[in-house]
Amino acid sequence: MLFFEFDGLKINDLETGMIELTLLDHESLGANNVLGTFSVDIAYIYRMNHQHELYRMWIAMTDPCDEDSDISGYLRVTINVLGPGDKPPFHDPAKNLKNKNDHGINELFMPSRIKLTPHLIKFNVYRAEHLAAID
Repeated sequence: MLFFEFDGLKINDLETGMIELTLLDHESLGANNVLGTFSVDIAYIYRMNHQHELYRMWIAMTDPCDEDSDISGYLRVTINVLGPGDKPPFHDPAKNLKNKNDHGINELFMPSRIKLTPHLIKFNVYRAEHLAAID
């Protein structure tokens, strides 16, 4: 968990602020390669719900240098933005461990520039029984 507290910050600076997450591939003998980044407005997270958070959501990481790039990876995060007088929400860890098969696929948060394209896959399954042995 990382906590950042900004004292003396003007409300206009907070409303125009951004949260940017960058995922790096750290190699022992080379430069850190950027696998993807994700950016979101602080105000958007604050107004998203009554708890002011993205909770255990998958975010889509994209290449910041290529506007036409597809999703380069996913990262599961919890981001909470609290204002004066707000209390952090409590989440029961036991509830999160109940369903181990829940991978949060339905909780994907991605940039608006990425458009999902639905695809239809059609296939047939055949089953053959009691066939003659082939030499």
